[in-house]
Amino acid sequence: MRYLTTTEAAAVLHVDPSRVRLLCQRGRIKTIKIGNTYAIPEGELQRFAAIPRRAGRPRRSQAASPQTATKMPFEQGVLPSQ
Repeated sequence: MRYLTTTEAAAVLHVDPSRVRLLCQRGRIKTIKIGNTYAIPEGELQRFAAIPRRAGRPRRSQAASPQTATKMPFEQGVLPSQ
């Protein structure tokens, strides 16, 4: 079985090595920790790469959308008295 470093895995996944380290820390990619280094099995990296995901930031939920949010008084056309 071949093991990859976070830098090698980042090149395969087309992401930054710090992102790979974060995924390893959160358990999204299963690794073996050798000292201060993550060793990622090649099969595990292929498994993770095959998971479909959307690019970019997740969309807001309906409850947090600007259309349903409460407007501030100045946004409703009411100006504070002077």
